[in-house]
Amino acid sequence: MRAPGAIALACLLLVIGLSCDDDDPEGNTPGECSDGADNDADHLYDCDDPDCAGAPVCAEGDDDSAGDDDSAGDDDSAGD
Repeated sequence: MRAPGAIALACLLLVIGLSCDDDDPEGNTPGECSDGADNDADHLYDCDDPDCAGAPVCAEGDDDSAGDDDSAGDDDSAGD
């Protein structure tokens, strides 16, 4: 008979191993590139993750070289 602690440890290691599966990159499921989560646990979120490079939500956005996001109301084309 095995100790209950050993069985619990084996189950925990199995769950951790399954959750570390990196075969499912960000952007494979609709909405993953705009949900604010690091779905593939690579420390890159949404459009900062190269896996989301082709997502329409990541193609939209800043159309100038100022490095800010014009969706917040800042229009760099006004000429400050």
